[in-house]
Parts: sequence; C-alpha cells; structure tokens
Amino acid sequence: MLRPSFDEAVTTKAYDMIVQHIRDHWDDRHVIVEGLMAVQQCIDRKGGESDAKCLGVSGACDVVLDVMAANMQSEEIQFYGTQAFRFLATSSRNVLRFEAKRGLNQLTQSLVYYVAVPRVVREVLWALATLLGASEPSGLAFLEAMDGTLLVLKTLHRHTDNLDIQLHGCQSLLSMATRFKSRFREDAIASTGALMKGLLVRQSLPRSLVVVCLKCVTAIADKDSATGLFADGSWFRFVFITYIDDEIVVLEVVHLYILLCHIAPTVALTLSSGGGLDCLHEALVTYHNHRHEATVYELLRLVRHVFALSATHQDVVRVALSCQTTYTTHARLQIEVCCIVRLALPWTPGSLWTTQIEVLNQLMQLHQTDAILRREGQYTKTAVGLLG
Repeated sequence: MLRPSFDEAVTTKAYDMIVQHIRDHWDDRHVIVEGLMAVQQCIDRKGGESDAKCLGVSGACDVVLDVMAANMQSEEIQFYGTQAFRFLATSSRNVLRFEAKRGLNQLTQSLVYYVAVPRVVREVLWALATLLGASEPSGLAFLEAMDGTLLVLKTLHRHTDNLDIQLHGCQSLLSMATRFKSRFREDAIASTGALMKGLLVRQSLPRSLVVVCLKCVTAIADKDSATGLFADGSWFRFVFITYIDDEIVVLEVVHLYILLCHIAPTVALTLSSGGGLDCLHEALVTYHNHRHEATVYELLRLVRHVFALSATHQDVVRVALSCQTTYTTHARLQIEVCCIVRLALPWTPGSLWTTQIEVLNQLMQLHQTDAILRREGQYTKTAVGLLG
C-alpha cells in the first residue's frame, strides 16, 4: 500500500481522512508519525481551537491514544503523540474525550517509561499540565490515585538542568495545588516548597518559571506550612531584589507577602524585620520613580498590611508620603496612604507630619464624591491633629 501524503488533508481540513490514514497504516510507524504531526499542524494555526474540536469529532483523540498505547517502545510516536494530545486538549470537548478514554493513564505510562528521555519527558509534562489545568477530575485522579505529586517531583529532580521540563512540571504541580491544596500530604507540601525555593534562587531563570514557582508557593502556603517555607527568608529576599525591575514578578511577590501577613502574621513580621521591608522600600522607590501607578498601589497595599503587624521602617513612610503627593488622582492609593500614616504616627518623628493636614485637605477637596477617601482622610487628620 502506498504511503499517503497528509499535506493535502491538512490544507483542506480533511480531518476524517487524517484519522483514517493513520488507522489504515497501523503497522507503519513513519505514517503514524506523519499523521500525528498532521494533527498538530491542523491545530497550530489561526482558529486552531475550532480545528481541534472538529478533529475530536473525527476520532483524533481516540486514534492518538490508541497509537501511543500500541507503540510504547517507539520514542518518536510517544513524542509526537503527546504533542498531538496537548494540541487536541485545547478543546474542552476533547478534554472530556480524553477523560472517557483514560488519557491520563496513557500520559502517566509514557512518563514512567521514558523518564530518562528529556524530549519525551518535556512533551508529556506539557501535555499533562494542559490536561490538569483543564480537567478537575483528572487533577484529582492524578493527585490521589496515581500519587502524581511524587511522580512529578521525582521527574523534576532527575532533570534539574532542563528548564522546559521544570516549567511544565511546576505548572502541573500548580494546577493540583490550586484546586486540591487540602488533599496534599504534609510531605508533598514540604517537598514541593523545597523544589520551588531551590529553583527560585538559581540564576537566569525565565520569567515564566519564576512566576509559576511563586504561584506554587502561594498555593501551598498556609498557617501550618508557612514556618517551614520561610524558616530561611533569604530565598524570598533574593527573588524580590533580583527581579525588582520585572513588574510581573514583583506583583507575584507582593501577592505572596500579603497572603503571608494574613495566614502567618508572626512569620511575616520576622520576614519584614529580616530584610523584607528593605526590599519593599527598594521596590517602592523603583516604581515610584518609573511612575508605575498600578504597581505602586499594590506595593502600598503591602506596606499597610506589614505596618499593621507593628513592623516599622521610616524610609518606607517617606516614600509613601512622596507617593501621596505624586498620585493625587488615584483615590484607592490615597486611601492606602491614609492608613499607612495612621499606623506610622506612633513611631515616626513629628517633623514628617507638619504639612500632612494641608495635604489631606487638598486631597479631600479633589475627591469630594469619594466617601471612603473623605472618611479615611478625616480619620487621618484627626490622628495627626492629636500629635499637636
């Protein structure tokens, strides 16, 4: 039988033909690989999600899993099969098809079988992260029935220098931790936290991996795990300062820091006095100078949370007051500054507040229709007035 060409089928969107060609040449691995590549090519273009759905209707999900199961010893078929799986999983209907045909089991088997082959591991973890992100039942099954956290952690420890593998593995862990944190075993939380912290202190990580690691720490952090995660806060300070010019990373750091203030105030206070507030001061100066209003607002929210724990830092207060006069039209930012001023009054010199009532009067006049800002401004005026 002559080998078919998939090019015309891809161009004309002849999805039934692609699936049938693969089944008609079941014993020809070259045709199977070309067919799997054709599935990917159909989806990897504009409007690909619609193509993925149509391929699923034509039986592409079934044929991909069937050829992977029948050819476990073929590295090429596992590689291109998992790629096709990932592209097909961009359609929610196909996710249901993969669930019905136990696609998670196939990915797990491929990962175990080819755990020493980086390119296959990368593709399997990428497909796994896609599936777990889209399917709650698959995430729960992988976590509990397959001990998925341990499997992913072992795989990541085996491929420490492959950052693509680290990224997709961490994304898989993040999907499970976000949805099923309460079902994580204590040892899994500790091991996941150790992995994330170890990655975060490495040099020259891509932003995407840094963000995923920070999100993962945020997802697993609670009042019980916080002490262990921040027993040595040097990793946190390293990330804060190293990526201080990366606004996206800084916002993830701020989110984690605020969470820590809520779930473990004592840990957050220790972190703040151990250099966390110095990092926060540096970030405030950086983004105030760059006029990044939205990020300055988030940083000031963090200042308010930290000061509420009785932490102190006069330089942070001075920058906050500079923000007060710079961003006069940002009402929510001004509310945060009002709270910061009241928290800082007991431990700052009176010379800082000589013009505060005048500034507050101007802000309240500017924001006459903002009831919350006017209320907070009045509270702050009263507190400052009591100093005299």
